[in-house]
Amino acid sequence: EPLPSAPLAHPAPTPAPKMAHFPTAESILIKEDRQRAAHPSMAHHNAGEADEEIDLGEQDKRFRHTYESWMVVKKIQSMPVDIVISFEGTKNLSLLAKNDAFAVVSKRPLGEESADWVVIGRTEVIKQTLSPIFIESIKMEFKNTLDEALDLKVDLYHLKDPKSETDLDKQGLVGSWHGPLPELIKARGQWMQVSITDKKGKGAGRLTLQLDTIHVEEDPKDVTFTLTVADSSRYNPKGRKLYFTVSRMVRKNHWARVYLSESSAKRLVFDDVNISLRDLAAGDETRAMRLELHREAPVKVMGFDLFNRERLLGHMQMSIKSLRAVPEGKSLQWFDGGAGPVSGGVSIVLNQTVGKTYKLGLVINA
Repeated sequence: EPLPSAPLAHPAPTPAPKMAHFPTAESILIKEDRQRAAHPSMAHHNAGEADEEIDLGEQDKRFRHTYESWMVVKKIQSMPVDIVISFEGTKNLSLLAKNDAFAVVSKRPLGEESADWVVIGRTEVIKQTLSPIFIESIKMEFKNTLDEALDLKVDLYHLKDPKSETDLDKQGLVGSWHGPLPELIKARGQWMQVSITDKKGKGAGRLTLQLDTIHVEEDPKDVTFTLTVADSSRYNPKGRKLYFTVSRMVRKNHWARVYLSESSAKRLVFDDVNISLRDLAAGDETRAMRLELHREAPVKVMGFDLFNRERLLGHMQMSIKSLRAVPEGKSLQWFDGGAGPVSGGVSIVLNQTVGKTYKLGLVINA
């Protein structure tokens, strides 16, 4: 039974409704689940096989389609992982607008409350938001015998002093959470949502954590996107700013945002974006990716545009492997936020491989 989508910063990428002829990522996974049931050789290994040498790539492919934790079933000794972080409904420390938010993740030995916290990573700063979806994930090497005994801490800050960004004492602490890493490892789908508290112990918002397995590529590759909106007047009648986001699928119904474009009301052609296959698909070409088109909706306070809300205008989702198989000149289905599935809504105008880079040119016709 699928979990509901994690509440995230802007409206989280929402799974497409199950409509006829629209191959959502979820429907693809259901089909693969049925295939595994029909072919026992695709099923999970038994617990008695836990000590055998395994192909980590195949391991990731199997467990990505389930809520089962591969770290629990298999005694994996070492594996790169991403900790994906987002918040919702956080406390506002800014007087006139909203927080300029960033997060810091630290660790210490589990149970050693007197030990110092050691910072293992921090996110980018997202301006004017109380519900940030961070693109910069926290990267770490999971070591089964050591990191299971770690305590994690996530601190959310408001950037009060940009000139001293690295000095956390000069920033505003919005709220914190800490807990054992095994809670996240053993959580259903390696996804969990918890409350954060401020310095006084009062609720300060909700934190969503996701743990994603990274497939180590022997020959790392990049993907370059060129996105064009053929007619922006349909989506943008008032000339407001448009932008797009790219996310990768982590588990069923959960996505991790990996790119946020610059917003523009003047250009129909967005700047090229280059994303490593590691970030776009966790190193696995069969991992589903999702491209969304958004429009900013400014919120006026006393006549001033202080911050923006966003409206999801439409999206498409497909794996890089499937996209690369579509010939230039062919079209794909686009899911319009208002009208639903639009056949031929996205055209492939460029599909080339140059060295270690996949180049994809997409035109939104819907």
